[in-house]
Amino acid sequence: MNEVERDVGLALLMRLRQRKLLSEEHYRAACCSQFFDRRSFTQYARDTPNEVMEVDQHDDH
Repeated sequence: MNEVERDVGLALLMRLRQRKLLSEEHYRAACCSQFFDRRSFTQYARDTPNEVMEVDQHDDH
């Protein structure tokens, strides 16, 4: 997935939330998931080489 696809995915999630087809809890969880994490994109990683990137581990199961 590239950044454009990420932005489209986030926009679609927002639309689902606005139409009440997705709960606030699931919306926030999806937006914060590793699939939409900006740090996983190479362009972002190149722009922030000096920052320490921590990955939050969520065990929701």
